[in-house]
Amino acid sequence: MKRILNKAVVLALVSALILSAIPVLAEPPAVADAIWIEPYPGGISFDTSTVSVGYEFSIVLWAKSSRTCGAWSFRLAYNKDQLEYINCSYTGPGKSMFFKDIATVPVSPSHATLNSTHNRIDFGESWAGVGPMRAPGSDSLAIIFFRVKAVPFKYETLQSKFGIREFDVIRSPSAPKTYMIDSLNVKYGEGFDIPYVFTWAAPPRPYLISAPNRFYDRFTHAVGITFVETITLNVDAAWFLTNATFRMSFNKNFLKILSVSIDPTWNVASSYTIDNTNGWLDVFVETSANIGGNVPVASVTFNITAQGDYPTIYTSTLSFSNVVFYDHVGAITPGTHQAATITVEGFLAVEMPYLAVEPNTQVHGPEYAIGKEITVNIDIKRLHFAWKLIGIEFRLNYDPTVLEVVSVDEGPYFPSYAPYGTWFKSYIEPDYWGPHILVGELILPNGTGYWNPPYPGSATYESGTIATITFRIKQQPIWPDEITTYLGLFRIRGIGATGDMVPFEDPVNGTVTIRGFAGVGRVIDVYGGASNAGYGPFPDPWPAPYGGQGPNKPMDLVIPQSEVVLYANVTYNFWPVQQKDVNFEVEGPYEHVNGQLVPKQSWFILLKTTARTDENGVAKITFAMPWPCTNPEALLGVYKVTATVNIRDVIVNDTLYFYYDYMVHIFKVTTDKFYYEHCETVNVIIEYGSHAMQTYPALFVAVIKDELNVPFMGMGNAPVGGATFCTFENGTITIPIHVDKWMFSGYADIYVDCFDKDPTVGGFAWCPQYFIDDAIYILPKSK
Repeated sequence: MKRILNKAVVLALVSALILSAIPVLAEPPAVADAIWIEPYPGGISFDTSTVSVGYEFSIVLWAKSSRTCGAWSFRLAYNKDQLEYINCSYTGPGKSMFFKDIATVPVSPSHATLNSTHNRIDFGESWAGVGPMRAPGSDSLAIIFFRVKAVPFKYETLQSKFGIREFDVIRSPSAPKTYMIDSLNVKYGEGFDIPYVFTWAAPPRPYLISAPNRFYDRFTHAVGITFVETITLNVDAAWFLTNATFRMSFNKNFLKILSVSIDPTWNVASSYTIDNTNGWLDVFVETSANIGGNVPVASVTFNITAQGDYPTIYTSTLSFSNVVFYDHVGAITPGTHQAATITVEGFLAVEMPYLAVEPNTQVHGPEYAIGKEITVNIDIKRLHFAWKLIGIEFRLNYDPTVLEVVSVDEGPYFPSYAPYGTWFKSYIEPDYWGPHILVGELILPNGTGYWNPPYPGSATYESGTIATITFRIKQQPIWPDEITTYLGLFRIRGIGATGDMVPFEDPVNGTVTIRGFAGVGRVIDVYGGASNAGYGPFPDPWPAPYGGQGPNKPMDLVIPQSEVVLYANVTYNFWPVQQKDVNFEVEGPYEHVNGQLVPKQSWFILLKTTARTDENGVAKITFAMPWPCTNPEALLGVYKVTATVNIRDVIVNDTLYFYYDYMVHIFKVTTDKFYYEHCETVNVIIEYGSHAMQTYPALFVAVIKDELNVPFMGMGNAPVGGATFCTFENGTITIPIHVDKWMFSGYADIYVDCFDKDPTVGGFAWCPQYFIDDAIYILPKSK
């Protein structure tokens, strides 16, 4: 039976956090029943020496009551030309501190125009009708945040008030806007305003800024580089600055100005004069706007005209002189200006980097090597940070008849220099330049689109792995023959942080040699595959290494009730042995205990049979895996296949193991939280695993059924498999499900299934359904 949760309990659990810290009660009005604003009675007082446009602050509404209280409401008015409303909320977690122990019905504050000068904020709260009302006492109601919108003119003062009394429209017993309601539904209480005063006082003095500083190191060809320096004016709006005149000087020996762009803020008048011969720029700007903050004045485009040889260093300070600021009355004394510094080191050349296949030579065999996985690293060598390398692209050719690409993974080198992450991509290209792998990698820039040092490399040169490629051997000759295949790097391209191409020297390529298999004499090799509902190549075996090819190699996963095919290849000195009876035995299930295969309690001998080899020396059997009526999962586990044959009075054998199991195991299902409101999204997190060594498609479906059994669902695709034999390859998928407004509140269950594909196109379940009772709780309210 489901648990039924009381509505008040649910709301109490959801309201678990205090929204903000509210100051303790100061000196309330000297009446029995009052609603007032803190700080009372002094109000809000600023001056322009510390506060300017954009400053944010808050006020708090309080109440005290001599009666049992069931509700409160207020209308607060403020001067909309002086202040900007930000937001309003209760002072407690989901309710006011005044009603902190009382069940209430919360509302949202409203904000609207009151008259030509004032805006208003209406807010309130009422008893929910459950439990007692508010006993006599006092506490905070709401906190309201404002932003300063206007500053006073010089030597003047802005004055207004935060009004809950004066602007309580229609001050009559029947229609007040600020009040409390007692247990007899009678409105009572008196509102008290506070003043708002903003006085002019001399703020910090205005000053000019040239930015940013720039440094071109000895590894950069700097001649011809252009850059833009920004001139800004830091000024408080309380100065009411109208115009500015100044000179900016620079080093004419290696810099010249190409152009100047005056910011449109200066809408009354502007002019400038460039003198590259003597190294200065004169600027005049005038505006009708009341500017404040870091105000852009001009963008100046410079060109670097000279660079010495290292260790020569050129330096220029973009300094200011002849600075004059004016307001409507007279001159304003400037503050201390901030000047940018441009530094160009003398040029010093560095060597080019190169790529290398590591190890550049590999040898495999004479042991059985078909299906064996091998890896090579693509390393960058001799990299100097002066190249400012942030991206690279290369291609690696290979012989697909000898090697199969398993994976291409990002190496650790670029990520170690990437505080904002990397972009890594690879493609298997079948043609054009011949079969090859295309790899690209880029260090991602910061949030402004620039790359920050340190760049990859060092002053004494550096090496690192940028990609790791895993191959699977597909072909192996018979001893004494061998195969050598080449791994060749070509079309290598690098890019620097400034967009320039980075040159590379010739690469060091690689070779892979596969020596012939030396399994001479009497040999039997058992291998096979399974239908697995049509995903296997049945009746053909799985390709190496998934079919168990080679001595004592495992075969891939077999799903419940699947058809299995087993082959035994019998040879003598690599020549097929024909018309020989091969003996097969299949037994199991086993389980892994401390690294050992131990028979399960349900162990039995599934099959003993024989088959005769054909003209190619291959014997074949097929059978279907059992699935009894009672406790069929008891038969899941590892099965052992033994194949033996008598070759001229000598018995030889081979063993093969395979897992008999569901394709997918759903280990755990969780959600991102327990309580959900209507119109929220439930994130169902599914943790799963598979014993499959090959990769299979999977469609995960999550269904939530509400307390009255109404379903709503979500789904997502994720590949499963890729495991090492006898281990799980695990994964996680998150499925979002929207809680529609028509879903019933209360407890809800979660059901999770995994299909190979959608049932409407013939899909079926890879595993049993996973179920969680009372997984979440849908709250009786909406966002």
